[in-house]
Amino acid sequence: MSKYTDLTIYVKPKANMTYLRVKSEDLVFYTTEPPVGGRANESLIKYLSKKLKVPKKDVVLVRGIRDRVKVVRIYGLSKDEIMKTLIKRP
Repeated sequence: MSKYTDLTIYVKPKANMTYLRVKSEDLVFYTTEPPVGGRANESLIKYLSKKLKVPKKDVVLVRGIRDRVKVVRIYGLSKDEIMKTLIKRP
């Protein structure tokens, strides 16, 4: 599990719905969860795990536990693979 990619994501809690906006290389995650008790962080990890089809254990918050700007490490995927999946429309 040595291959990984770090993503910087800005988190906006207490939004009307949960989604990830990708604009150029900037990632903004909107979540309905409040920034209390790690709920917004857990929402981000769950969302990325589901969207990227990787286990939750392969999505790790490495920086920004109490900040709005997070660094999330994704194991097993390259940045190109991640961005193609995140940009893809359902």
